[in-house]
Amino acid sequence: MVRSRGPGRRTGEDLGQSACYATSKDGINWQKPIVDVERHTNFVTSPKTRHFQIIGLFKDDHERDPERRYKMHYVCLPDGSHEGGIDLPKYLRSLRTSVGWSPDGIHWTASSEIPQIPFSDSPSCPFWDDRIGRYVSYLRYGPPNTRKVTRIESEDFLHWSPNIRPPERVLKTGPGGMLVCRVG
Repeated sequence: MVRSRGPGRRTGEDLGQSACYATSKDGINWQKPIVDVERHTNFVTSPKTRHFQIIGLFKDDHERDPERRYKMHYVCLPDGSHEGGIDLPKYLRSLRTSVGWSPDGIHWTASSEIPQIPFSDSPSCPFWDDRIGRYVSYLRYGPPNTRKVTRIESEDFLHWSPNIRPPERVLKTGPGGMLVCRVG
């Protein structure tokens, strides 16, 4: 679950979002355990970066390093280019998709290396694909007014394919995001 924070674009303050922890046995009834005792919330510790937003995460049962059991794609402003106010065209050009790791899905760390992942204006859908032995992510990419659902691949979740390939099968897309599911 993602919860928005920040008063808005005009204030010059960070416009990021907060990731929250929730569990469900049936996908309908949700529990929101307190994971941030100091603030008494279910907010997880997000990667330390400017303008953290638009996340896609999963538990990686393939990963051997327990500190990287959970993986996340997220959008951020790693260079802090919106300091002193936001000029929308520059703001859009400096947003980028990055990666983070977590041992428990609650305490997240940003990768020290900025990966080359196309900017996505919707949550990405990363996962490990056993069929091809690689990480795969679906995301929405493109310049303004021409967006496409695309697919990228990686062997290590950090270095992603330079060629963006159209997905084999997209089940549903919508204006506010997308739902992509592996079939077969």
